Amino acid sequence: MALSFVVLTYFSVMAGLGFGLWLRLRRARDAGASDARPCCVRCWYPLRSWTAPSCPECGSDARINGVAIGPRSGRAFALLLVPFVAGGALVAGLAAAQAIDPVASLDFGRTWVSEKTDVIVRFESAFGGPLRGDSADENWATGTLEVLRRKARPTDPAMQVLHFDSRGRSISLDEVRAALMDAADSTGATEPEEIEQDAVALSLAVEEFQTAIPQRRFGTDSLGWGVTPKGRWTEMSGGGSFSVRASLRSVIVAIVAASLVLVGGMVAAIRFVGPGTRPVQEGEWTSAGRASTAK
Repeated sequence: MALSFVVLTYFSVMAGLGFGLWLRLRRARDAGASDARPCCVRCWYPLRSWTAPSCPECGSDARINGVAIGPRSGRAFALLLVPFVAGGALVAGLAAAQAIDPVASLDFGRTWVSEKTDVIVRFESAFGGPLRGDSADENWATGTLEVLRRKARPTDPAMQVLHFDSRGRSISLDEVRAALMDAADSTGATEPEEIEQDAVALSLAVEEFQTAIPQRRFGTDSLGWGVTPKGRWTEMSGGGSFSVRASLRSVIVAIVAASLVLVGGMVAAIRFVGPGTRPVQEGEWTSAGRASTAK
């Protein structure tokens, strides 16, 4: 969504600049400017009507600003066209990056309740990895295990939130046991054996999930995979979403390529496309005025 907004804004600005350039070129054509009939660079007033180096219409000094010798359809149009081309290259590069080097991104959520202690636990995780190739080194995962009060509603705030990821941060059995003990004892006593069994089941489920991430190949069926604690936990609700994006390295390559197109195009336009103006020669306004009077 953010990328679409950036692209839309970019081309909207370019369209506005293009319309302004079109209006200026139209005015230049109406003035009939050419090398033989130079005009003021600001207002396109014909040089042949001047009696001094300053334009009688706008006051522009031709000795400083030069004179216009035609519609500035050369450099101005090229400089405006180059960002469009670079923008198109960026869009095409990002589309190619997503097709060639796609990465899966999944959001996964489950809510369970213990059949013995009535403690509710929410498990939420974002994980993913490359969709192509055999290497899973770039797989990643982050998540939380939220422990609610005994007999709480699934939407209630959590008493404790335990965090984990696929890069070394894990949830220990002691942390799960302590969180379940606090939640179960918040409204009444619970047998320690029951807490221990629930804690072991949850810890093993999260550990298996973390261990499987680095070796897993992701696809559109990945939403059916996730954490399922064994024992006396019953699932209350669950869901998730699956999306595909380009990998970071391919996005960087696309941006660098578009930047090279932009810079190279600008340099070429400035260097090889005529400016549509030239310096005025000393006394040219006087000779142009005499020629106009003779005619």
